[in-house]
Amino acid sequence: MRRIAVAVIAALACGVDPALALPRGTDDFALGWTRPAVDSAVAARGVDVISSGRGFLTCRSADPNVELESYDFFVGPHGRSHLWRVIVAYPLPYSVEMLASVESRLREILGEPTQESLEDDQIFRPNRFRKLIWVDGRTRVQLGGRMLGADANAGERMLVSWTDRRIQRLIESKRKRERESRR
Repeated sequence: MRRIAVAVIAALACGVDPALALPRGTDDFALGWTRPAVDSAVAARGVDVISSGRGFLTCRSADPNVELESYDFFVGPHGRSHLWRVIVAYPLPYSVEMLASVESRLREILGEPTQESLEDDQIFRPNRFRKLIWVDGRTRVQLGGRMLGADANAGERMLVSWTDRRIQRLIESKRKRERESRR
């Protein structure tokens, strides 16, 4: 209940209709959390950390259907890190039923997707890549996977990504300034 109240207040502060605002995460994380908050949540779940650096953390998941979770942080000029992207990766192989289950769960949480698409570059490939996107002014959630599942040789994992769009814009702006300064 507290998470819903916080989401409503945050949506109102950003001028987003709370009825249309996407959740900022799950029970395991919330976009915008500081690095210590994410570290604490990961430790509380008791999952193994695979790799950790200043701007990222990769760990196992408590969900047996998930292979790993990747947390990306924006390190601001003041030195504080904020969570801006989470990627949940499912193991290969995965079945069409697994993709349908993840999609169904996301639809329960997020409602109907803003956009659905199939990859256009390989129209005649029988197992096309499907992407579902939920987006509002602050958050973007994306599910991607092969429509008929994927075997271990496909090399294309089913991924769910949660992105803080405001922080993503800051990162893109910073990268653009860095590229221009090198010219």
